[in-house]
Amino acid sequence: MIKRYMSHADYLARPETSNSDLGDFKRAPAFFRYRKDNPEEKEAGAIPPPASQAVFDIGTAFHMRVLEPDLYTKRVVELPPINFRSKSGAETWEDISTIHEGKLFLRNESAQIVNGMAESVFKTPACKDFLDAKGKTELSVFREINDNDGNPIKCRCRIDKAFD
Repeated sequence: MIKRYMSHADYLARPETSNSDLGDFKRAPAFFRYRKDNPEEKEAGAIPPPASQAVFDIGTAFHMRVLEPDLYTKRVVELPPINFRSKSGAETWEDISTIHEGKLFLRNESAQIVNGMAESVFKTPACKDFLDAKGKTELSVFREINDNDGNPIKCRCRIDKAFD
């Protein structure tokens, strides 16, 4: 089954095994099982991600910036330089976070990284050809396959782009 227009959150909430799950399994089978059995703890941050959240935010924003630029402008807020320790900075942050609730916030430095990487991709001829080709982006694919013993495994993946 292939689904288009599935939100990233809905995709992650599905029970099928993903590449990230396999990374958890590689770390330790018990860790994989615990995360699968306790998704609410994973979502609530009780199980910390393997790297800082800022790294994941940069990756998410970069992916959107390159593959779904319209979505990027709707869902990502590039913050101006803010001194979060000052009173005026805290007030600015409170105003911005209230106005743009639910969006992904990139600090100024992170936004520069995302935009720099995206511009580099856009300037690379092979990448530009890939991005300009007709197709659908961010397709969610679900399939059941059998392991070597014939046991069914429900799997999922997210395809960056499928060409028409």
